Amino acid sequence: NMVRRQVEKSVAKNLTEMIGPARSYKVRAYGPTLRMVEGKLDGLDIVGIGVRLPNKLTLARLDVKIRDLTVDTDNHKLTRVGATSYCVSLDQSELCRYLTGKYPDVPGLKIALREGYLTVSAKPGISRLRAGVQVDAEIEVRDRRMLALNLTSLKVASIHAPGFARNLLESKLDTIFDANDIGYDARVDSAAISPGLLTLSGSLDLMKAPGKTAGATANAGR
Repeated sequence: NMVRRQVEKSVAKNLTEMIGPARSYKVRAYGPTLRMVEGKLDGLDIVGIGVRLPNKLTLARLDVKIRDLTVDTDNHKLTRVGATSYCVSLDQSELCRYLTGKYPDVPGLKIALREGYLTVSAKPGISRLRAGVQVDAEIEVRDRRMLALNLTSLKVASIHAPGFARNLLESKLDTIFDANDIGYDARVDSAAISPGLLTLSGSLDLMKAPGKTAGATANAGR
């Protein structure tokens, strides 16, 4: 109906400022019309494609589901949110860019996303003495914040010194992704790898400014 479309349009106007610029955003509002007139919604779904976060991280796709919220339709802002879940996808090229920026001291670092695992390549060493290292590993969620390599599943593909490869990963590549880089006090509940894509899901708090980590208030959805 017209009221719902107006509310969706109002929220959409503020998404670039609230989350970041994107190739596109779609918004879907839920709830009784009379409550929507007052800016009160039962739910709101946001889908963003090519979303660029304030820290320059670009998400291939962002899905956010908010339940029980209030919208200031005059200022196009969310004023209160209830339980909020998210699902984000990072493509392989963006994850590689992210990791080379995070670990500039790992020469030749590359990541390839497979089905259920990833391949890490690097060329540690000095000058011509660099040794090519390639390992396959699964990932695991730690502390609802970080994605780390599961070294129990590590397989060394290109050298005969698995201890050397393990030491490289343990000392240099402790974290594949940190939810702090999403912002909004994001928490990670699950992570999955498919060919060319890393997908994370969990909860966040859109009322917190991007880049702020866990602090004084807890996410209403937790």
